[in-house]
Amino acid sequence: NLNVSDTKELKATEEVFLPYRIIISNGNNLHWIVNEEDDGDFYFKLWNEAKGLLKRVINSNNNVNEVNKNLWDVLIVSKGFLFEFKSSIKTDMIQWFFSIPGDSPVQPESVLKVLILPEDDINKNNTIYILSENNLYKCILPFQKNDMSQVEYNKVINQFENDKDAVQYNIIKEIDPENKFPFKISSDVLCVVRGAKYKKLPDIEYSINGKSYNTEEISSIILANEKESYDRYIDKDNTLVFKNAGNTYRLYSNGLLEYRYIPGVKDQEKGDIGKSFEKAYTFIERIKNYLMDTDARLNLVNINDDNPGFYEFAFDYTINGYPIYINDDINKVVYNNTIIEKDASEVNGSNYRNAVLVKVNKNRIIEINWNIINFKKTRNINEYDVYFEDMLNAISEKYDIQEELDRFSIKNITIGYKVDSLYNEKISPAWMIEKLDGSYYSTEMTKKEVE
Repeated sequence: NLNVSDTKELKATEEVFLPYRIIISNGNNLHWIVNEEDDGDFYFKLWNEAKGLLKRVINSNNNVNEVNKNLWDVLIVSKGFLFEFKSSIKTDMIQWFFSIPGDSPVQPESVLKVLILPEDDINKNNTIYILSENNLYKCILPFQKNDMSQVEYNKVINQFENDKDAVQYNIIKEIDPENKFPFKISSDVLCVVRGAKYKKLPDIEYSINGKSYNTEEISSIILANEKESYDRYIDKDNTLVFKNAGNTYRLYSNGLLEYRYIPGVKDQEKGDIGKSFEKAYTFIERIKNYLMDTDARLNLVNINDDNPGFYEFAFDYTINGYPIYINDDINKVVYNNTIIEKDASEVNGSNYRNAVLVKVNKNRIIEINWNIINFKKTRNINEYDVYFEDMLNAISEKYDIQEELDRFSIKNITIGYKVDSLYNEKISPAWMIEKLDGSYYSTEMTKKEVE
């Protein structure tokens, strides 16, 4: 049994266990992205429903059946509601979020995408498909008294269908069923090829300066009740250092917070994932609440459990429901705070780092790397072109890929915000095109011209 206080589990579930995006399909080649900021009521209503169903699926092990993974391409164009995570989340972690005892292995072994098809079953039950890292699972659940009904699901779809300003998406397999694009592109990529051409999006501001604290206050926030056991000093590079026999924290002037447990893991076992995550979450929550001054969330985006001595949890910032991408070279700073210039050609695209990486086991945190950046919403809102063809042209022009289409690939397309330097800045939304190798092409979105 996972001995976790309900409040901690519930708070973590509400704050960091959120889908990367929610997609509604009307079964007639139209799809809409439900955004946390723009469609908040729908977003949380649908996500709360999906969480309840997911909890029942994980609890009803005998009703979960593995089905042919090739069905997925057919299912995603069906009338339904899709919940996507950035990467697959192991089921034992989800059990912790839902306070489900994790004594026995369950199917699915992980969750990457959850698809609810309320009208799929002839006996008028609800049908849930779960795509894991390796397999596809199906579970049929009866509608319960407090569930959204088929009528309520349809009302949500109807509201999006009747909203003339809502951006309508197609899936690549609908517009290119015979794979005739001259480059590699995943069949489930969303793109806009008709309907509303512009979407209203805000600029955001960011700064490494959070709440203003002196060294004493910062030490209380970072070290909590252990602060008396640490020596503290500011080194020649203006880095604030807290150190004792086994632990070192460094808060750099560029906002990077590093922690190292000096003895490392040695012969330690990582133990229970829930206990480990709770240690990481408790630290993150304290820093975010008391050191930072931000409108952004931190979402859990990846879990790596390959090392026998620790789990590695990765978190990224999101704001207004849109992901924030931090350039992998962001910490390559010379001491006078000038950013080292990258290769201007950017021929192969860029890599982006997670905002927070925590290595932790059931006993303690082993390592932390955290770019502490404070993001703020602004009132500066513009309309931006969201058409697929215009985005492709902009990318083609920026990276000069017309001549080498064989090296161009698209795994996913999102709207996001990218942080390429650590100076206080205001940034506009950008197209983020994830390639099959995990790196990104990116280009600023085009503002609608004022008539």
